[in-house]
Amino acid sequence: MTYFKDVDTGNIVRKPDESMHLEYSFKGSCGWIITEPNSSYEREYWLGEGRCCLFNITEEEATKEIASWNEFLIERQILTARECYLFGDDTLYISLHDDSDIFVCHLKNKSWTKRESSSFWDSWDSAPYLFVPISNEEAVKLISSL
Repeated sequence: MTYFKDVDTGNIVRKPDESMHLEYSFKGSCGWIITEPNSSYEREYWLGEGRCCLFNITEEEATKEIASWNEFLIERQILTARECYLFGDDTLYISLHDDSDIFVCHLKNKSWTKRESSSFWDSWDSAPYLFVPISNEEAVKLISSL
């Protein structure tokens, strides 16, 4: 995967391996958005046209930037998360580490929210059987299928 930063907007753009499209994300988005075929990102990447705003960055730099937005989790963060739980068939709860907010992925409407960890663990205490532990890899697969 190749990553870029749009120096005009601060968006992170990526080109997945083995694909013919680009994806971008920005602070406030709920994940990766596939670009339209004639977007400025597509024109700049494929044709060398556009605003000349995309600069190569490493995956680590992209990951760090997105993590600083604190809006949604990327694959690397999910794979290294402390715990993942499935609630029903449409809500994932992901705990990155002790005492951090819990990231909640709503699979049906493809959105992310956060919940205070104390609030989550209070719910857990009252009905732990509702939260099914799943592997980090399973969580990534569920989110990738969105």
